[in-house]
Amino acid sequence: MDFQGAVRSALLARWSGAPIAYGSEQPRENAASMFYTRNVLLPANGTHVVEQALALAQSVTASSFHNRKRRRNSRSTRCGDQGRKPHQ
Repeated sequence: MDFQGAVRSALLARWSGAPIAYGSEQPRENAASMFYTRNVLLPANGTHVVEQALALAQSVTASSFHNRKRRRNSRSTRCGDQGRKPHQ
């Protein structure tokens, strides 16, 4: 995740080895958005920077929660045990 919205921090997020790099859809430096794999629309101008960072973190955790839930559901249907809960 890139909380800064600068090109240098976006590059570090991208080169970190993480499969997904999240950042603001409207970063402080426009060129930074080229290095994100996922852009997040954050609250408009006038919102405190801490609130913007929290919104970015919340969107990432919500996204990863839904992806894990989707993978669990698809794994159970692939195995044919639709009546049982998937292994955790």
